[in-house]
Amino acid sequence: MSLKKSLMILLVTFSIIPFLISIIAYELLTHKSLILIICIVYIIIIAILANYLSNKFIEPIISLRDTMRTASNGNLEVKSSIRSKNELGELSKSFNKMMHIINRNYEDLTSLHNELLSNEEQLRSNYDHIEFLAYHDVLTGLPNKIAFTDYINGVLSSSNKVDKMHAIYFFDLDNFKTINDTLGHEYGDDLLIRTAQILQSIIDGKGLLARAGGDEFLLFYEDIKSVSEAVDLAAQIIKHFQEPIELNNDIVFMSMSIGIAIYPDNGLTPNALIKNSDIAMYKSKDTGKNKYTIFNSMMEEELNRHTLIIDILRSAIENNELYIRYQPLVDLQTNQIIGLEALARIDSEKLGPLSPSEFIPIAEESGLIVKISNWIIREACLFNKKLLDRGITSLVVSVNISSIHLNRPEFIKTISNILDETQLPPNLLELELTESTLVSSVMDAASLLSQLHKLGVKVSLDDFGTGYSSLNYLTRMPINTLKIDKSFIDNISYNDKDAYIANTIIQLAHRLNIKVVAEGVETKEQLELLRQQNCDMIQGHIISKPLLQEEIIDLIQQS
Repeated sequence: MSLKKSLMILLVTFSIIPFLISIIAYELLTHKSLILIICIVYIIIIAILANYLSNKFIEPIISLRDTMRTASNGNLEVKSSIRSKNELGELSKSFNKMMHIINRNYEDLTSLHNELLSNEEQLRSNYDHIEFLAYHDVLTGLPNKIAFTDYINGVLSSSNKVDKMHAIYFFDLDNFKTINDTLGHEYGDDLLIRTAQILQSIIDGKGLLARAGGDEFLLFYEDIKSVSEAVDLAAQIIKHFQEPIELNNDIVFMSMSIGIAIYPDNGLTPNALIKNSDIAMYKSKDTGKNKYTIFNSMMEEELNRHTLIIDILRSAIENNELYIRYQPLVDLQTNQIIGLEALARIDSEKLGPLSPSEFIPIAEESGLIVKISNWIIREACLFNKKLLDRGITSLVVSVNISSIHLNRPEFIKTISNILDETQLPPNLLELELTESTLVSSVMDAASLLSQLHKLGVKVSLDDFGTGYSSLNYLTRMPINTLKIDKSFIDNISYNDKDAYIANTIIQLAHRLNIKVVAEGVETKEQLELLRQQNCDMIQGHIISKPLLQEEIIDLIQQS
């Protein structure tokens, strides 16, 4: 029977019984003892019905309440034991089914929770690894430049004082690229790791060491007492790296160039200090390597000028700041001008006239020498063709060629194209190469010169005697002219050794069928001695300083 029907019967019973009792009581009102008996019977019936109601409905409800309380306390295995076929029984079955679903979902959730915990651990581990990679160098395990800068920022901002002195060192291994290229990158990596270990051992906790990248390292030496203390550490490091290093059962000899910037004298921010120590390190490189240099403001001025010259070179042609002066070559037999050397000059709006000894090395270093050289060759060929068209014949124009330009794969093709474009006969163009240019050429120098010879272009060996002076150049390569360097000519009038060297070079060249030019002739005594030694040609201020196009034309027409 359903719970609803049972309750209806009970309600009806409780409603009818008082009514029947009241009727009976009325009939038997005069029988008081009977009324008492009826009341007792009524009470008993009520008690029986109440007990029945309790057993039938209240106790199952209490049981279900207790079961649900047990479930709410976390025991998902609990089940209701009500087996009646009324609504309470159905509620019990539904509760048990619900608990089964909850228990199963809870197991799934628990599994998912555990998986999430595992993933969280993995993510935390990955995050820690990523954070390590973000602030450390993978190869050496040292802090990287970001961590290094953050550390210095923290030190400088926490102290808020400029009365404390700190030093920043910029280390760079000398000739590391050569070792890396010849012995392999793995060997180079091992050398970097070993370098980091050696630096750590020397520093011995005195500062923070970091790897800036490549073969460059940084050191922040905190709270130094004086500049001499910073210098002492640098000297100790230089001395240590002069000793051989054992690496992979090999002995390696290394040296190190160091730049030092002092806080607060050389900068107040990490970036300024790092930049200035870098500038000082390059000064160590430029002045011989294997040394340390303390930054000063002059270095920054030099760097700024260097940077400005690069900017000038980039646009010198477009801005008409690059031009050519021509220095004549005179035949000592005929005293006639037979050739011109094209000399690059720059007159900058920003810096004024620039010396070739200053801007040519910068052009080579930046790679801009190729663009500049091509322009000079083309302009020199155009000018010589102009002279040819005006009836001035047999003049050879010579142009200096950098090793950077010579090593370009398209070099021969470029020369050929310029000759085709300008319509200058190839035998009226001469390219001047130094011995150091030939030695540093990664291309086959003999093959290059042979290709130039096939084009009909002449080749001159410039500054002979100041380079490697290998006689192989004279015997193996098609060289038309040999130029004796000015340093030998300066003293030939009163230094017998220099005179003897000049004479020996002239006689040797003649025996090899090579013409000789003496550079930098300035006095009559030098001129007469060279004439006696049968030198073929001279150039120098005794003839003329380098001239502009119209000036050189006037000089040629007057001679």
